[in-house]
Amino acid sequence: MITGFNTDIEHGGVVYHVQTEDKGLTTPLILSLVYVGGAILASKRTSYDDLIAAGLSEHELAERLQRQHKLICAAIKAGRVEDLKRMAPRESETGAQTSPSAPAKSPPVRPSAAKPAAPPTAKERPIDLTPAAKKQERRAPLRLDLITNGELYAGQTANLRVRVTRAAQKGREPIQGANVTLKILGTNFRPVVVSEMTNSEGLVLLTVVLPNFKTGRGAILAHVVFGNEEAELRRVVHPA
Repeated sequence: MITGFNTDIEHGGVVYHVQTEDKGLTTPLILSLVYVGGAILASKRTSYDDLIAAGLSEHELAERLQRQHKLICAAIKAGRVEDLKRMAPRESETGAQTSPSAPAKSPPVRPSAAKPAAPPTAKERPIDLTPAAKKQERRAPLRLDLITNGELYAGQTANLRVRVTRAAQKGREPIQGANVTLKILGTNFRPVVVSEMTNSEGLVLLTVVLPNFKTGRGAILAHVVFGNEEAELRRVVHPA
């Protein structure tokens, strides 16, 4: 199993600690953090959903994790610390406040003759939505639930219920006719893929035999498509 990398690098009299780790199948991200004196200086997150879709090779994931860690370390050694800082969101990029000590000055306004108010432009007029358009605007997102009898373990026969709903005024509304694809993925077995449409209760009922493995990792990836809407969730499959 991949645990990650930790490296201390000294540059310009400052010691930088670089930590890179795999966040796991439930959150498929490679996360690198750069610390200085216990404070996070920079971070980099990289998704590996593409590896999961291809069957998740533990070897390829380890190479990708190591490559990202080495690139961060090389950037510090090359003195590119400011470049690393720009990897993380900064306050100036999310609406930073301007200094109150230097307010912007408006140009002097010359008096002019009063003019009648112009009619509102198309952009200024209120938009009168039809009831159908209002309903579409307020439509809640899809929700995907994977219902099981406890934790999932390799080699067991699992009775799975996948339910697709959306929020409505009276609880949750089931979605009929949504296409649900279930992928059983792991590092030491070939992927298993099944697909089915939801019934009138928004349910897909499946009985599957989970691949048997004692080392490595496994997960169930459930994906639903309904028109132009999508939702997804993951559940871990534990080794036998």
